[in-house]
Amino acid sequence: QRQMCIRDRALLEDTQINEERLSDVKATLLPCEELCFYRNLLNISGDPHILLEAGFNLNIATYGIYGLALISSPTFEKAIALGLQFIDFTYTYNRVVFFEDARHAGIQITQINDLGVLQRPMIERDVSAVFVLIQLLLPEEQAVEEICFAWERDQDLSLIHISEPTRL
Repeated sequence: QRQMCIRDRALLEDTQINEERLSDVKATLLPCEELCFYRNLLNISGDPHILLEAGFNLNIATYGIYGLALISSPTFEKAIALGLQFIDFTYTYNRVVFFEDARHAGIQITQINDLGVLQRPMIERDVSAVFVLIQLLLPEEQAVEEICFAWERDQDLSLIHISEPTRL
Protein backbone atom coordinates (compact mmCIF):
# COMPACT_ATOMS: atom_id res chain seq x y z
CA GLN A 1 0.00 0.00 0.00
CA ARG A 2 1.35 3.38 -1.01
CA GLN A 3 1.44 6.17 1.55
CA MET A 4 1.30 9.83 0.59
CA CYS A 5 1.87 12.60 3.07
CA ILE A 6 0.42 15.95 2.12
CA ARG A 7 1.03 18.62 4.72
CA ASP A 8 -0.28 21.51 2.80
CA ARG A 9 -2.75 24.10 3.97
CA ALA A 10 -3.95 24.11 0.37
CA LEU A 11 -6.05 21.05 1.26
CA LEU A 12 -8.19 23.27 3.47
CA GLU A 13 -8.35 26.18 1.03
CA ASP A 14 -11.93 27.42 0.49
CA THR A 15 -13.32 24.69 2.77
CA GLN A 16 -14.08 26.88 5.82
CA ILE A 17 -12.29 24.19 7.87
CA ASN A 18 -9.63 25.45 10.27
CA GLU A 19 -7.15 23.84 12.65
CA GLU A 20 -9.47 24.37 15.62
CA ARG A 21 -12.29 22.42 13.97
CA LEU A 22 -9.88 19.64 13.02
CA SER A 23 -8.93 19.28 16.69
CA ASP A 24 -12.54 19.26 17.94
CA VAL A 25 -13.82 15.66 18.23
CA LYS A 26 -17.41 16.94 18.22
CA ALA A 27 -17.00 19.00 15.06
CA THR A 28 -18.73 17.91 11.88
CA LEU A 29 -18.33 18.89 8.26
CA LEU A 30 -20.94 20.21 5.91
CA PRO A 31 -21.16 18.33 2.62
CA CYS A 32 -19.89 21.37 0.70
CA GLU A 33 -16.82 21.53 2.98
CA GLU A 34 -16.09 17.84 2.56
CA LEU A 35 -16.46 17.96 -1.23
CA CYS A 36 -14.22 21.04 -1.41
CA PHE A 37 -11.58 19.17 0.60
CA TYR A 38 -11.79 16.21 -1.80
CA ARG A 39 -11.47 18.52 -4.82
CA ASN A 40 -8.37 20.05 -3.24
CA LEU A 41 -6.93 16.61 -2.50
CA LEU A 42 -7.56 15.46 -6.06
CA ASN A 43 -5.91 18.59 -7.49
CA ILE A 44 -2.91 18.66 -5.14
CA SER A 45 -2.13 14.95 -5.33
CA GLY A 46 -2.31 14.75 -9.11
CA ASP A 47 -3.54 11.18 -8.61
CA PRO A 48 -6.97 10.57 -10.22
CA HIS A 49 -7.44 7.45 -8.06
CA ILE A 50 -6.49 8.90 -4.67
CA LEU A 51 -10.08 8.60 -3.41
CA LEU A 52 -10.12 4.91 -4.37
CA GLU A 53 -7.12 4.50 -2.08
CA ALA A 54 -8.80 6.62 0.59
CA GLY A 55 -11.79 4.28 0.67
CA PHE A 56 -9.50 1.31 1.29
CA ASN A 57 -8.15 3.15 4.35
CA LEU A 58 -11.55 3.64 5.99
CA ASN A 59 -12.19 1.18 8.78
CA ILE A 60 -15.20 0.13 10.79
CA ALA A 61 -14.45 2.74 13.49
CA THR A 62 -14.82 5.49 10.87
CA TYR A 63 -18.55 4.77 10.82
CA GLY A 64 -19.07 5.04 14.60
CA ILE A 65 -22.34 3.58 15.87
CA TYR A 66 -23.32 2.69 12.27
CA GLY A 67 -20.22 0.52 11.94
CA LEU A 68 -20.82 -1.09 15.33
CA ALA A 69 -24.37 -1.96 14.29
CA LEU A 70 -23.11 -3.53 11.05
CA ILE A 71 -20.54 -5.80 12.67
CA SER A 72 -23.01 -6.68 15.45
CA SER A 73 -25.58 -7.99 12.97
CA PRO A 74 -26.14 -11.73 13.33
CA THR A 75 -25.94 -12.44 9.59
CA PHE A 76 -24.49 -10.86 6.48
CA GLU A 77 -28.00 -10.38 5.05
CA LYS A 78 -29.15 -8.53 8.18
CA ALA A 79 -26.04 -6.35 8.09
CA ILE A 80 -26.76 -5.44 4.45
CA ALA A 81 -30.42 -4.66 5.23
CA LEU A 82 -29.45 -2.53 8.22
CA GLY A 83 -26.66 -0.82 6.29
CA LEU A 84 -28.95 0.14 3.42
CA GLN A 85 -31.76 1.22 5.75
CA PHE A 86 -29.43 3.70 7.45
CA ILE A 87 -27.16 4.54 4.51
CA ASP A 88 -27.73 8.25 5.18
CA PHE A 89 -25.47 7.91 8.24
CA THR A 90 -22.51 7.26 5.96
CA TYR A 91 -20.40 9.60 3.90
CA THR A 92 -21.78 8.60 0.50
CA TYR A 93 -23.05 10.97 -2.15
CA ASN A 94 -24.17 8.07 -4.34
CA ARG A 95 -26.97 5.52 -4.44
CA VAL A 96 -26.01 2.13 -2.97
CA VAL A 97 -28.26 -0.83 -3.76
CA PHE A 98 -27.98 -4.53 -2.91
CA PHE A 99 -29.06 -6.92 -5.67
CA GLU A 100 -29.40 -10.64 -5.94
CA ASP A 101 -30.31 -12.86 -8.88
CA ALA A 102 -29.79 -16.51 -9.81
CA ARG A 103 -26.08 -15.99 -10.56
CA HIS A 104 -24.86 -13.12 -8.41
CA ALA A 105 -25.37 -11.10 -5.31
CA GLY A 106 -23.77 -7.73 -5.11
CA ILE A 107 -23.76 -4.04 -4.42
CA GLN A 108 -24.47 -1.49 -7.13
CA ILE A 109 -23.29 2.11 -6.69
CA THR A 110 -24.66 4.79 -8.98
CA GLN A 111 -24.71 8.55 -9.17
CA ILE A 112 -27.42 10.52 -7.34
CA ASN A 113 -26.20 14.09 -7.83
CA ASP A 114 -23.84 15.68 -10.30
CA LEU A 115 -20.55 16.02 -8.42
CA GLY A 116 -18.64 17.34 -11.41
CA VAL A 117 -14.96 16.34 -11.42
CA LEU A 118 -15.55 14.37 -8.21
CA GLN A 119 -18.18 12.00 -9.67
CA ARG A 120 -15.93 9.10 -10.60
CA PRO A 121 -13.49 9.55 -7.71
CA MET A 122 -16.38 9.55 -5.22
CA ILE A 123 -17.85 6.38 -6.75
CA GLU A 124 -14.38 4.82 -6.57
CA ARG A 125 -14.11 5.86 -2.91
CA ASP A 126 -17.49 4.33 -2.13
CA VAL A 127 -16.61 1.09 -3.92
CA SER A 128 -13.38 0.65 -1.99
CA ALA A 129 -15.07 1.57 1.32
CA VAL A 130 -17.91 -0.91 0.69
CA PHE A 131 -15.33 -3.55 -0.26
CA VAL A 132 -13.61 -3.10 3.12
CA LEU A 133 -16.94 -3.38 4.96
CA ILE A 134 -17.95 -6.50 3.02
CA GLN A 135 -14.62 -8.15 3.78
CA LEU A 136 -15.26 -7.51 7.50
CA LEU A 137 -18.83 -8.82 7.37
CA LEU A 138 -18.38 -11.95 5.25
CA PRO A 139 -17.05 -15.19 6.64
CA GLU A 140 -13.48 -15.84 5.47
CA GLU A 141 -14.47 -18.57 3.02
CA GLN A 142 -16.74 -16.16 1.14
CA ALA A 143 -14.83 -13.61 -0.83
CA VAL A 144 -15.65 -10.80 -3.19
CA GLU A 145 -15.48 -12.34 -6.64
CA GLU A 146 -14.94 -9.15 -8.61
CA ILE A 147 -15.32 -5.42 -8.68
CA CYS A 148 -16.55 -3.95 -11.97
CA PHE A 149 -16.54 -0.35 -13.08
CA ALA A 150 -18.64 0.69 -16.07
CA TRP A 151 -18.22 4.31 -17.02
CA GLU A 152 -21.01 4.88 -19.49
CA ARG A 153 -21.65 8.19 -21.16
CA ASP A 154 -24.78 9.10 -19.21
CA GLN A 155 -24.40 7.17 -15.98
CA ASP A 156 -21.57 6.08 -13.73
CA LEU A 157 -22.05 2.60 -12.37
CA SER A 158 -20.01 0.20 -10.34
CA LEU A 159 -20.77 -3.29 -9.15
CA ILE A 160 -19.28 -5.43 -6.43
CA HIS A 161 -20.11 -9.10 -7.00
CA ILE A 162 -20.03 -10.74 -3.62
CA SER A 163 -20.75 -14.42 -4.08
CA GLU A 164 -23.21 -16.86 -5.48
CA PRO A 165 -26.52 -16.09 -3.72
CA THR A 166 -26.86 -19.67 -2.48
CA ARG A 167 -23.65 -19.21 -0.48
CA LEU A 168 -24.82 -16.09 1.38
